[in-house]
Amino acid sequence: MGRLDLRVSFLIHHFLIHHRNYGGIDMAIDHGAFDDDDDEHDTVDEHNTDGEHDDKDHRRNREERAPRKRWATERDEPATNLARARNLNELDLAIAVAPEGDADVASHAASVATRIGAGRGRAMDYCDVGIMLRRMPKLLGPCRSGAWPLWHLTKIADAIVAVSDEHLSDVEDKFLEYLTPRRDFQALPGIRVFTRELRRIVEAIEPVSTPPDEGDAQPITGESYTADNEYPGDYGELRAILRKDRLAEFDATVRAIRESKIKDGHECSLADALMSMCRGDFAGATVTLNVYADGNAGENDLRLWLDGAGWLPKYVTRQWLERADNARLSADSCTGGYVPTDAQKARVRARDGGCRFPGCEVPAHRCQLDHVINFGPGETATWNLQCLCQHHHNMKTSRHWHAEMNPDGTVTWADHAGEVCATTVPHGPIAHIKRQSFDQRSTRLTRTIRAANHAKIRAAAEAAADRAANIAGETQSGEADAAREAHLDDLWANSPAKKSEEWSDDWDDEWDEWKAAGYPDLGDDTDAWDEWAGPWDYEPENNDPEAMARLCEIDPALRMNPGNVRGSRVPKEG
Repeated sequence: MGRLDLRVSFLIHHFLIHHRNYGGIDMAIDHGAFDDDDDEHDTVDEHNTDGEHDDKDHRRNREERAPRKRWATERDEPATNLARARNLNELDLAIAVAPEGDADVASHAASVATRIGAGRGRAMDYCDVGIMLRRMPKLLGPCRSGAWPLWHLTKIADAIVAVSDEHLSDVEDKFLEYLTPRRDFQALPGIRVFTRELRRIVEAIEPVSTPPDEGDAQPITGESYTADNEYPGDYGELRAILRKDRLAEFDATVRAIRESKIKDGHECSLADALMSMCRGDFAGATVTLNVYADGNAGENDLRLWLDGAGWLPKYVTRQWLERADNARLSADSCTGGYVPTDAQKARVRARDGGCRFPGCEVPAHRCQLDHVINFGPGETATWNLQCLCQHHHNMKTSRHWHAEMNPDGTVTWADHAGEVCATTVPHGPIAHIKRQSFDQRSTRLTRTIRAANHAKIRAAAEAAADRAANIAGETQSGEADAAREAHLDDLWANSPAKKSEEWSDDWDDEWDEWKAAGYPDLGDDTDAWDEWAGPWDYEPENNDPEAMARLCEIDPALRMNPGNVRGSRVPKEG
């Protein structure tokens, strides 16, 4: 029986974790990966306003001259034109049937359904899209291109249901940016990828308004495990509900065991691999889990993306980070031979996020790595690799479709007849990373260094404030103790018991010992006060009630017996 070798890799823009032995993790940091968004603003001289205006004018003129990039659903060919006409008709219909805010839902939906010959569900889709466009009118522009089908627009409507008016404009701008193609004839994102991205945008701007996960009408709220052997026949059912990151680790382990056994020449199904794992036979399998994060994020904003589970909730971030014990650098690379290295696999999967064929939504961890330009004697490079599911990998290998990798990481696909063409963009957690200039690098490094130093300064200031507060507290506490003791001594010196005929030096000694011991505490010993009768118990009728009351107020820890104050305690005999 082979032991399991589990590897957890973190690729944080900057870093990729690699776990060599079960329970250990290596972390790889990619220092050359940065998002250059807004960097051209970073390098503008704040005092050179003329230069800033010239730069803005230059960019504006350049944008005016550049033709608008189009989606693949905007091509001028018969089937696409018919689909665009359908999309535009449905858009107009949604606008036409958009209800007023005070309209009765059931009545209005029934009216729309009757007029368009559809069910209530489809009628509500049109109504929701119409309301969405009324709230976010900027989106009407890209929708007027005819590129977006109704089912994509309904997902936008669902995503903003809970978004407040205060944050709606920010969400609208981000949606508008997402609805703008980066490449000419870019393929529309699959509906699941589209929905997840809309959800991510809303969560980043107004977390409390984040729409529920797709398909989770009743979200699972806890883990569970059931084994049902009551089915007729020879088979039962095993059902386990785990947190997504734990499920991804479980699934990766089972699949790795299966692959290891197959390589050793054994027939092995996933069920066989599961039973082998239960019996402690890991077949010498090596499991690699890739976890990604934004290296530029602050401690409070850090989120992790686990290959096979997606973005993880913040409360598990620390758990995964604490499993990292080594670090290694990672970047675009090339290697001799056909098989990519583990570092290359991690980087490509983090970039692509899933199958790169238009409209396919198979996640990256279920994909194979394909050489975009067919491999020949030479090298395997990350810039010539893409994720493809087995089905679309076979289509490319059989030459029914051709793929071309572009310098920006997009992939342009064309069918064998040359009639259909579309470009896909990567959507993994590091897909937005671009190359950078030295000026941009300097700006980023400056920002990072200053942020770290600000954090250190704040921490030092907080520590100094805590020390000052502690010193002040200790000083005040010492002064209070001294004042209290002096006052107690004064009360004792002037008490009737001290002046009574039965007073003795022993009482003074007992008083000092009593103070030095910290006074009896009824919470620790209910008989403590009975064991020490108290100097004024001998003459209770002479005790000064006001003095006793003041004594209790000064130091509640004395926990004086009320009888002492009332003068009602009976003196001990002897």
